[in-house]
Amino acid sequence: MIHKIENFFEESHYIWYFFIFILAFFVFGFLQSAPRFMDPDSFYHAKMAVLLRDQGVVTNFPWLPWTVLNDYYIDQHFLYHVFLLPFVTVLNPLVGIKLATAVFAALFLVTFYWFLKKNQVNWALIFTLFLFLTKPLVFRINLAKVPALSLIFLLIGFYFIVHKRYWFLFLFSFFYVYLYGGWPLILVVLFFYLLVSVVADYLAGRQEHRRQLDSHYYLLMIKKPLFDFYLLLSVIFNRAYLKLVGSCLSGLAVGLIFNPYFPKNFRFYWYQLVQIGVINFRDKVRVGMEWLPYSFQSLLLDNCLLLILLLVAMALFVINIKKQSRLVWVSFLLSLFFLIITFKSQRYIEYFIPFAVIYCALVVSPYLSSHRLRQYSNWWQNLGAKKTALAVSLGIFWFMAIVMLASKDLGNVWYLYQNSGIPLRTMEQSSQWLANNVSPGEIIFHSDWDEFPLLFYYNSNNNYIAGLDPTFMYSADPKLYKLFEAITVGNLKTGLATIIQNDFKASYVLVNKTDHQSLKMTFESANHFEPMYEDDEAKIYQISL
Repeated sequence: MIHKIENFFEESHYIWYFFIFILAFFVFGFLQSAPRFMDPDSFYHAKMAVLLRDQGVVTNFPWLPWTVLNDYYIDQHFLYHVFLLPFVTVLNPLVGIKLATAVFAALFLVTFYWFLKKNQVNWALIFTLFLFLTKPLVFRINLAKVPALSLIFLLIGFYFIVHKRYWFLFLFSFFYVYLYGGWPLILVVLFFYLLVSVVADYLAGRQEHRRQLDSHYYLLMIKKPLFDFYLLLSVIFNRAYLKLVGSCLSGLAVGLIFNPYFPKNFRFYWYQLVQIGVINFRDKVRVGMEWLPYSFQSLLLDNCLLLILLLVAMALFVINIKKQSRLVWVSFLLSLFFLIITFKSQRYIEYFIPFAVIYCALVVSPYLSSHRLRQYSNWWQNLGAKKTALAVSLGIFWFMAIVMLASKDLGNVWYLYQNSGIPLRTMEQSSQWLANNVSPGEIIFHSDWDEFPLLFYYNSNNNYIAGLDPTFMYSADPKLYKLFEAITVGNLKTGLATIIQNDFKASYVLVNKTDHQSLKMTFESANHFEPMYEDDEAKIYQISL
C-alpha cells in the first residue's frame, strides 16, 4: 500500500505543481479580496508601476525634496514593477497589484515544491503545504510588496549554487540586483555554502592523508602543519568554488554597473542596506513596525507547529550528525542566521520560515522513504488490529488538528485584512483636492511619513515632506527631521506657520484626522492656518502670513 501511494505521488508529481498553484492562488486570492492593504508601501508600488508604464524608467524622484531620495533615488524594486505592468495595465492599478500578489505568492509555493523535488525530498508536497500552517509567512508573502518574488529568486539562486550552475548563477545575480535591494542575501547563501564545503573538503582531505602521515612519525611532527596549511589553501582556492564566487560576484557587479542608476545606486544602498537595514536608527526615528524586533514569546505563539517540527528535526539531526549532507548543514546555518536577524527585525521572518522548513524536510526525508515506511507499516501490523486502529485514530486526529490550525491561522490573517489595514480609497478625495487646487510642484506638509505612499498614488502633482522610511529624511537633515517630528507628535505648538513656511517651504498642511486628532486641534487653535478642505479622513489648511 505504501509503495502504491508513493508511486502515485512520483508518477503524477507534475500535476502537483498545478494543484499547488491553484490551491495557493485560491487562498491568497481570497485574502486579497479584502478592499484593503496591510502596508502603505503597496500604494507606492502601484504608482511606480503606473509611472513606469506611462513615462518609462523613473530616474529622478522630486516628490520627497527633504530626503536623500531627492539626490540618490533609485527604483530598487525595478524588476518587480516591470512584473506588475500587465496587471496594472489591464486592471485598475490597485486591483491589479492585488491580483499580482496572489499570483506571485502562488508561484513561490510552486518554487518551494520544485526546490524540494530537485533535492530528492520525500513527501515534498506535505512540506510545501506545511507552509500554510505558518501564519507569519502567509501574512508576509500576502503583502502587496516584493517578498514572494524575492523568495523565489533566493531559492532558485540557492539551487544554482548547490548544483554549480555557473552561467545561470551569473544571470540570476544580475537580475536579482534589478528585482530588489535585498540582493546581498544571495551572498549570505553563497557564504554559508562555501563555509560548509570548505570545512567538509578540508576534513575529508585530512582523513585521506592521515594514514600516510601516521606511518612516518618524524613526518607527522615536521610536515603535518605544512600539509594542513597547504590543504586548507587548496580547498579554499578550489576551482569550482572560485567559479561560484566569480559567477555570483560578476553577475552582481554587472547588475550594479550596467544600471540606469549608476553610480548613485551605491550611495543609495549605503542608506538602504547599512543605515536602515543594519544600523537601523529606531532609537532616533519612528521606523516602521517591520523593523522592530520579533519577541521570543511572539515567535513561539505564532510558529508553534514549525517549532515542534524543528525539535523533531533537531533530534534526528543530532542522532545522525556525522551522516548529514552538506545541503542539510547549509540549510541549518541559513535557518539559524535568519532566526538571529529576525530577533533584530521582524520582517526577516519571511526568510526564516521557508529555510527552516527546508532544513526540516531534508533531515526528516530519509525517514519517509518507501523502505522506512514499509518497515513502520510491518511493525504496526505485527502489533495487532487494536494497535493499527489506534494508529489510524491518531492519524485522523492529527489530520483534523492540522486542518483546524490551518483554518484558524488563515482565518486570523483574513480577519486582519478585513478589519485593519488601509482601505483602498483612503486619502483619495483630499489628494484630488490638492491636485486640483494647489500649483504643481508645491510642497505639502503632512502629519506623518507613512501617509506619503497614499498621497503620492492619488496626487503626484505635488511634493511631500517624508516617506518610504523616515531614515531617508533623518540622513539628509537630522535637525529638520527632528523639527518635523516635534510638530507632528505635538511637542511643538508655537510659531508653526512661520516654521512650516520658512523651514519646510510649504504653504499647505494636510492632517490625517483618524490618527492625529491632537495635531488637528493644535492647528485649529494656532494662528495663520486657514481651513480649505475637510472630509471624514483629512483636513487641509493654507498658511496665510
